Amino acid sequence: MSGIDRVRALYADWARGDFSTTRGYLAPDVEWHQREVAIEPGVRRGHVVRGRGKETGVPLELRQVVLWTLQDGLVTRVQWFDTRAEAEAASG
Repeated sequence: MSGIDRVRALYADWARGDFSTTRGYLAPDVEWHQREVAIEPGVRRGHVVRGRGKETGVPLELRQVVLWTLQDGLVTRVQWFDTRAEAEAASG
């Protein structure tokens, strides 16, 4: 399965509400790079990623561009950007 197919499969699982397969797509030391304006900015490593609304718990819709880095078929890094141009610049 190609890298893009793995990321598409991951999103499809999430869209169905199936988060049980997530670990199978991620390297043990995956890096999650949150933007400085995020609720929890900075870099997190590993499989545990948590988030929730701090004040109201109201659903939030965000439009972001996500850059996925894979190595040996596993996601090793996930990085969020505000625009496609920012993600393309970061991808080299």
